[in-house]
Amino acid sequence: MKILHCVVQIHRPTETFVGQVEPGNYTHADGIVTLVNHDGVPLRERKGKVYEKKLTPEEDPRVIGCRLTKQIYYDYGGSKSDFSRPLDYRKLVY
Repeated sequence: MKILHCVVQIHRPTETFVGQVEPGNYTHADGIVTLVNHDGVPLRERKGKVYEKKLTPEEDPRVIGCRLTKQIYYDYGGSKSDFSRPLDYRKLVY
């Protein structure tokens, strides 16, 4: 089964922040989109349920894969005010 990739925007860029994106992997087979890791193993919620959604004929698998990627990001505690803060590194001079 082919693993497809997507990147979702978590935070928009501003004048002082470059923004934040989250990569995701998913498969699309038999009308079902399933989030997977890089090896193709389905990702599960904390309670063990697989992150997947059955598509209707009008839905785009890429859009659903992106939505599920955003959902897993927030389900696992993403965007905590202190945890996901931008890191300010000093400029390196070579």
